[in-house]
Amino acid sequence: MKSEETIETFGQTVLKIILSALLGFSILIGVFGFAFAIFLYANALPDTSIELASVARDTTFYVGADQSQRGEGSTLSIRAVGQVDDSTATILVVYPNHPLVAIKGSLMPGLIDQLWVNDFYDRRAKITFLHKTVQHGRLRLQVHFAYPPASWGYQQTNRGWIKAK
Repeated sequence: MKSEETIETFGQTVLKIILSALLGFSILIGVFGFAFAIFLYANALPDTSIELASVARDTTFYVGADQSQRGEGSTLSIRAVGQVDDSTATILVVYPNHPLVAIKGSLMPGLIDQLWVNDFYDRRAKITFLHKTVQHGRLRLQVHFAYPPASWGYQQTNRGWIKAK
């Protein structure tokens, strides 16, 4: 029995080179895509949900990135859920290194589910709850550095954001 030796033609050699290059390119694209996904995940700002221990005192807290990064970001959404006994309470959102007020919202007495959405060009926000004459109640503030998520139950109309039914 004789063993036959196969000889590669020029066309087969070129085809092998092209397929090897495509495989290498595909692997490279996959590695870059995976690295980009990790980068996006690591740089995403977490949503914040703060339950105020007492609505009878002023409370200030910071949300977002560790340090202020002016010029980044685009929108900030704040949702207040709970109940207060007076309509004098105010939510202030201020740029951390400037006295500029981005959002100033008043809370209505009784059951609350209010939303404020505004342009915000920083990755860190200083949020202050001013109780004024509010003495009793409970309040949760949810902060999202983008438009409100669908889980909040609001939808955008030509007149602003309304609670979905």
